[in-house]
Amino acid sequence: MRLFGLKDEDIAKLLASKKIDIEMPVKSPIDGKIVSRSAAPGVLVQPGNAPAPVVVSNTTQLWMIASVPESETALYHIGQNVEVTTQAYQNKSFQGNISYIADAVDSDTHRIAIRANINDPKHELKAQMLANFTITLGEPIHSVAVPTKAIARENNSSYSVWVTSDQKTFKRRTVKIGITQNNYIQIIEGLNEGEVIARDKGLFLSNLYATMH
Repeated sequence: MRLFGLKDEDIAKLLASKKIDIEMPVKSPIDGKIVSRSAAPGVLVQPGNAPAPVVVSNTTQLWMIASVPESETALYHIGQNVEVTTQAYQNKSFQGNISYIADAVDSDTHRIAIRANINDPKHELKAQMLANFTITLGEPIHSVAVPTKAIARENNSSYSVWVTSDQKTFKRRTVKIGITQNNYIQIIEGLNEGEVIARDKGLFLSNLYATMH
């Protein structure tokens, strides 16, 4: 009876009267909101049977589940700040922290799941919403970068850009690339800040050069 939330005085009354009400309240062990209900009058429910007759959730704090490349696993840790945006609230962001990092990598996608607790005190977010997330992994990196269309991948798997000093003639330059972000590719080696390049059609120039030679 205590499992159903009855207090000692309620149990004492039942023992004294030897009568049990047809209806008895079942109290939730947590404060929250009923987000789904499969129970109906007259349906028999038992512990362990699925689906649960009633699902109660604390909707003031939701989980965001994200999938990140296994190569970045070492960059994530518990407690990191997370910023979340959704299509429903495009001009608003929600803050949270990483609370869980999976112990295994998905063998098919080679990605790892991370979970973050997201604060939503006004109950604006809904379960199963798609979201974009930003996780700060470290201090910003300042580096030379070029538009993605300026990069050409050559037949030997190297990468190149086309550099010009007079904006009339171009010379191919092999470069070493890094991360890609916002349609720009980081250049680790091969290009200095301030040099002028062809901002697009890098692949076209490489193909043209190969055709002429």
